[in-house]
Amino acid sequence: MGSIAINGVKLTSMKEIMLTANDRIIFGNSTAFLFRNQDKAAGAAIQDTKEAPITYEFAMSEKTSKENEADMKRKEEERKALEEETAKKMAELKAQQDKEKAEQEQLRVKMQKEYEEMLAKMKAEINAKKDDEAAKQEAMDREAKMRLEMEFKLEQEKLAAQKAEAERQERIRKETLAIQRRQAEFSALEAQLGDLLPKVNEANQIAAELKRDIRFNARMHREIATRSEDIGSATTEIIVKVDNNEDGYFYPWHPDKFEDRLVLMREILNDYFETNQMPNFADKNNDPFWDPPQALQIGVSFLSLKMLGYCFENETEVKIFSSEGTQAVRGQISLAYFPCDQYGTGEPDEDLLVDDDPSVLVGKDLYFRVEIRGAKDLPKELCKDTFVTYDLKSEPGRQFRTQNFAGFCQAPNWGYKQVH
Repeated sequence: MGSIAINGVKLTSMKEIMLTANDRIIFGNSTAFLFRNQDKAAGAAIQDTKEAPITYEFAMSEKTSKENEADMKRKEEERKALEEETAKKMAELKAQQDKEKAEQEQLRVKMQKEYEEMLAKMKAEINAKKDDEAAKQEAMDREAKMRLEMEFKLEQEKLAAQKAEAERQERIRKETLAIQRRQAEFSALEAQLGDLLPKVNEANQIAAELKRDIRFNARMHREIATRSEDIGSATTEIIVKVDNNEDGYFYPWHPDKFEDRLVLMREILNDYFETNQMPNFADKNNDPFWDPPQALQIGVSFLSLKMLGYCFENETEVKIFSSEGTQAVRGQISLAYFPCDQYGTGEPDEDLLVDDDPSVLVGKDLYFRVEIRGAKDLPKELCKDTFVTYDLKSEPGRQFRTQNFAGFCQAPNWGYKQVH
């Protein structure tokens, strides 16, 4: 239903809608209809007259404006959710810190009390033996030793508490910096988006004026980390998604590239207005609307090699994570690895087979075979000529790649094997 829009608003359910005079209905990105009802045209919210007709360009521009409004609304909701999440996280962190601090203080008070009780006991013992000099001296020596031990223990506890407090303060500092970074990133993106949206609308109007079946939309794109340890460092950026319905694919443009192309579009439009001759876009290299097909990332997956430390194989299906898709998932991929000999067909050497101590493998060659079998539930718009790339920490600077699975397929099968 998301591919149908009425008066610029996308449908989100199968619920019946009553059309009114001069409603604009858009299917997909390029097909628009005007609902006419002459009997009720006079009461239409937007009049269709010779002086101000409801054109295709008007309908498409309306849809883009509504989409932009929806994006801004979604972004505002995300901002509020971020603020609420931040406040909640900081409150939880402070509560945990207060709890730890209170527990440490209770422990300190308890130790101090025990220390004082033991000192009082020792003093009583010394007083009881005041007539026996040898026993009294022994008790005094034990008291001195106990005093030193307890003072040392209290000092250690004090240092541990100071260290814990320093660690807590460092966690607060890092969390505060992370929050400030996200807020600054959000503010910068808001400003950039506010500057970019009018230009996107202008590009769509130019495309419509030049009879190009191409649509531009500004999108928020969150870069997904390619290593599991870098997941928290992912950043968000704005891209312009170009839906090229003439050639049947889309491509993302960085805002700088989009603005460079927009300058060329304006020049072509001005030439058209001056000459009244439709430009010839046969030469793709001189077409500012066009880009050649390019490989687009569907998402990323992670597979731990920890089991290799015990010479165990691992066969699994893992999710393909993305900043888009349903719950940030764009399908699943079937992966496996097996300990093997250097040729990838036999078993590893027997001296490499360990029970519970992977450290015996240090300094030894351990070969393993990686298998990338296939995937399923890939997005329909991103399932042509698919392939997989991967890298290993043990082989920095190298990237490995499967062959292309030719054609459109949401469940490709690569059957890839590689010995490392």
